[in-house]
Amino acid sequence: VIGGAPFQAALTAAAPGGRVLLRDNLVYGFTPVLQAAAPTAAGGGEVVVAAINGARPVILAGGAITCDIGPGARLVIDGLVIAGHELVLPAAADNQPRELVLRHCTLVPGRTLLADGAPAQPGVASLRIEHPFARVVLEDCIVGMRADGADAEVTARGCIVDANAADAVAFEGLAAARPGAALVLEQCTVVGKVATR
Repeated sequence: VIGGAPFQAALTAAAPGGRVLLRDNLVYGFTPVLQAAAPTAAGGGEVVVAAINGARPVILAGGAITCDIGPGARLVIDGLVIAGHELVLPAAADNQPRELVLRHCTLVPGRTLLADGAPAQPGVASLRIEHPFARVVLEDCIVGMRADGADAEVTARGCIVDANAADAVAFEGLAAARPGAALVLEQCTVVGKVATR
């Protein structure tokens, strides 16, 4: 993918299992649905959406970006900046696990930045995990999170989890003041409060 135009068709085509590679540093102004279909007997089940080495594309979304991950499937997002709205892994009717992996991504805390670098919406999460059986892995990312679910697990390695202020909440459940999913932090910086199981 190159040129800054919406690339939903490429994402849909890769949904059974495949890669979508972004090859530039442009701003993509649209609200994608990131898809990874459930694996079948023929294979599949993993989708990678990534920037090539040396590129840092921005997805500037006008609404929530949905991660449509099928039962037992895995979605990897690597090297992207996501701004404007949150990334959401919604709940599903079944109780099968899904896996979401973010590597070298910035999900802009506060959703967008003002001219002086301050967040436009301080304390607003940029990642929402609504699926109760999700496994989420973050590696070398910047993010603000909400994660719910009795059996959900979130692991962050080398990340910045940022609520934009020390007295705001960096990680909690979907309801205010409710503990979020099980959380493992390894070599992370956390700005704000944490409420976790």
